[in-house]
Amino acid sequence: MVCFKLYAISKPPIENALMNLSLRSAVILAILIGLCLPATITGYIGLRYEQQAAQNQISRDQQRIADVLALGMQEPLWNLAPESARPLLDSLMSDERTVSITINDQKLGPFLSANQPERKKGYTASLSRPVIKQGNTIGIATVEFSDGISTQHIKRKLQIYLLAVIVQVVLSLALILFLLNSRILRPLKKLTEQSQRLADRQLNQAFIWRRHDELGHLGQSLESTRQALHDLIGTLESKKMCSSKPT
Repeated sequence: MVCFKLYAISKPPIENALMNLSLRSAVILAILIGLCLPATITGYIGLRYEQQAAQNQISRDQQRIADVLALGMQEPLWNLAPESARPLLDSLMSDERTVSITINDQKLGPFLSANQPERKKGYTASLSRPVIKQGNTIGIATVEFSDGISTQHIKRKLQIYLLAVIVQVVLSLALILFLLNSRILRPLKKLTEQSQRLADRQLNQAFIWRRHDELGHLGQSLESTRQALHDLIGTLESKKMCSSKPT
């Protein structure tokens, strides 16, 4: 004799949780996922692209400043005249991304420098260029750059973007919940009450539906059912009364 055992297949916990959600909660969850997930992915990709573009721009600007510095330091280094290089140094330091500039003489060591340590925010990078005069390297020019300003700008844009997403989600939820209550939940409650009246055989009062959507058609079908039951019960009662009369 062969025996077969039947095992109940249990649903995953997530599926059980979703099945137990009310209609209102399910709609809110779907809206949050539908709005927040694409917005989060799009915002992340956009901000990462902008961050990469900003870093590339910083790198190009740093290379340009280092090239200008190396070219402008040829005569001052050659003539050992640091004061003649000061205007160029001050001009390049006016860029708020420039943390420090250092000029070293190939033989004598430190020649000229400027430093703004308070600008050292976020990621910093140093770039050096040789100072060449008459085919010989006479010094080294070094520029240190910081991306702190770009990082703060991206953070501000991120905050604005998150605020816009939150406002969008709140407004969308408010509008959809209003439509959900007026177009679905209240009609469903009315259908439930009328179905209970059918179950209790309260068939004398008509079910009035003036809607022409799917729920309206369902309500009209319920009214047709009420009328049919009302006529059937009336016919049965009439036959019962006729059969109970004495002959």
